[in-house]
Amino acid sequence: MTTQYLVTTVAGTQVALDLSYVAEVSKKTPQMPVPGARAGLAGLAYLRGRILPAIDLLTCLGIKRATQAADSAGMNVIVAHNRTLYSFGVDAVFETVFIAPADVLPMPPHLGHVWQRFGRGVHQRQNDVLVIFDMPALLDSLCAGTSEQ
Repeated sequence: MTTQYLVTTVAGTQVALDLSYVAEVSKKTPQMPVPGARAGLAGLAYLRGRILPAIDLLTCLGIKRATQAADSAGMNVIVAHNRTLYSFGVDAVFETVFIAPADVLPMPPHLGHVWQRFGRGVHQRQNDVLVIFDMPALLDSLCAGTSEQ
């Protein structure tokens, strides 16, 4: 059975998010920091009357932030997991694609250990490779307080 994915970029890497978790895509919204929050929680985002935890994927993946301001560009992907909505900042959103399980290859060893932990595999396309992101693994680790830096 093929799965539909939302293709995004995070720190220049093409990432595929399982569309069954995606509630919506929105323009980047300001985030309110939460003093003392654990690493990976960028703060709180306000979206049409709802306050959502805003997840910092770069911190979760151990990627150093570029010198540009964090709120200067990008999009928010709102995902639902265990009846909670979360906001993820991504660089860009491109398209949706269908990928069959047989077309998902193991994570390449050259990717860092955190990509290995939160990636379910990769999908080779004509000119690029998509990292199939394991959203539940990331969110479960954040909720349990076990995200690695």
